[in-house]
Amino acid sequence: MRKKLLVSLGMLLTVAPFAYGQVYGSGANTGASPQSATALVTITIPAVVGIDVESDLYFDFNTGGGFGTYTFGTAYANASVHATTGVCPANTWPPPPGCTGAATYDPQVNVTTGAPAGAANHVWLAVFSTKATAPTVSASLDAFTLGSLTEASIFHKVGTSNNAALNGGTIGKALFTAFSTSPTSINGATPPGAGSFGWTRVDQEIQMQVANASTATWSVGTATPTMHFQITAP
Repeated sequence: MRKKLLVSLGMLLTVAPFAYGQVYGSGANTGASPQSATALVTITIPAVVGIDVESDLYFDFNTGGGFGTYTFGTAYANASVHATTGVCPANTWPPPPGCTGAATYDPQVNVTTGAPAGAANHVWLAVFSTKATAPTVSASLDAFTLGSLTEASIFHKVGTSNNAALNGGTIGKALFTAFSTSPTSINGATPPGAGSFGWTRVDQEIQMQVANASTATWSVGTATPTMHFQITAP
């Protein structure tokens, strides 16, 4: 009778440990030296993803392009007053009369105080994940209109510096690609593989492209659309 009672109590403690408390560790061991005991160490890491953008970008067409104002300044040269032929030169505003085709403009960049410096023409971007699945990084730009300029005038591609391989894949387009107003994947042709990763820089190079620059309209004013980046992992 006593043996059956002890078995019943043992089963009760196993089935409902929270009702009676739970014993941790291996308990006391005594005897000849040495003796040892054990304790359980539990580490819990949640499934999280993170993204960090540390840069603000400016296309400042004021005289000189803002040297001395921004962490990375890009000067826009004054165009010759003489008529020219051929493609419109980069970073020249107003574009020379007589030039044809698109003109490209690099941004001035400010990097948030305290963050390591980025690179000229780049937006600082870093991502993080504890999830075992492959991530997708997406980008978008709010709609705006300023003369001939719209959100489709701003382009992005993989950074030429501070852009590490992410689980064997890349974040960023191989060629300059216009921003969309809806989140669009910027995973590279070889996207990141599955697996977690610590904070990893995946900076993006940014450029403005103005089609038919010699005939574009340049409305006076300032537009300040917001550039969005997001990371998702199933």
